[in-house]
Amino acid sequence: MIAAAVQVLAESGYGRTTFERVRQRAGISGTRLISYHFGTRDELMEAVLTDTALQAQAALARRTEDAPTATERLTARIEAESAWIARNPAAVRAMYEICVNVRTKRARCATAPRHRLSPTSRNWNRSCGPASRAGSSGSSTPP
Repeated sequence: MIAAAVQVLAESGYGRTTFERVRQRAGISGTRLISYHFGTRDELMEAVLTDTALQAQAALARRTEDAPTATERLTARIEAESAWIARNPAAVRAMYEICVNVRTKRARCATAPRHRLSPTSRNWNRSCGPASRAGSSGSSTPP
């Protein structure tokens, strides 16, 4: 159902993404199954954001985990993000549609997936922070 919602969001936009359209895309017989699992449209949108963010985080972690230095991890992260975006245009579009259009406190884009960052993402933020700060200050090596 989440994959179907991603496709509907990417093709039709947030305003036209309904349980009925997701039902049709998923090939299920009725919208009650969607309502049972997600309750409301906002809950479905939050699930799409969370699932998509976790997929991206896992893909990025696989590409960055073996880089020996912070600079190499940062380079690998940038390359991995670019590759993930190129391979997942529907997911990127779906996340964009939700982030631009959600108006409720419960599913606000800025906070929905953030509280569920994987341990890998938290570790990446700690391990690549020095390289990122060094790069933004114009230095070629971390302090």
